[in-house]
Amino acid sequence: MTLHVYTLEVEKSVEDFTIELIFVKESLETAHAAHLEAEEHRIGTVVTRDQDSLNWEKELKQAEEELERLNQQILSAKELKSKLETASALLLDLQAELTTYMESTLKQEGDEGGKTHTDIQAAVASTRKELEEVKLNIEKANAEVYFQS
Repeated sequence: MTLHVYTLEVEKSVEDFTIELIFVKESLETAHAAHLEAEEHRIGTVVTRDQDSLNWEKELKQAEEELERLNQQILSAKELKSKLETASALLLDLQAELTTYMESTLKQEGDEGGKTHTDIQAAVASTRKELEEVKLNIEKANAEVYFQS
């Protein structure tokens, strides 16, 4: 009977070991599945971070390009403002020159009596035309400055 008892004990031990082995195997499979899930999550996080980084770099590049474009517009507006100031000064000079010319022409006419009223009107019309052209150029420059501002 001892053999039979040993056999029963061995069978009982084999069954216990088999149950324990099945339990350990299931625990290992669960741990492996959890590890795979964690690895997938880590990879997803890395991919998301990399995509975010690329998006930020793209946005930064666009912002830098926009800043450069705005700086160019500011520079252009400053140049146009300078041209406008120059044209305005030229207009003032031409107006002063016209006044001087008109005064000298009237004085000459009084002194010489030679120029006709038609000659004076033609000179005035020519000078006015020149002034109108300068004013037009100034208005164009003004429009460009305000358009670019």
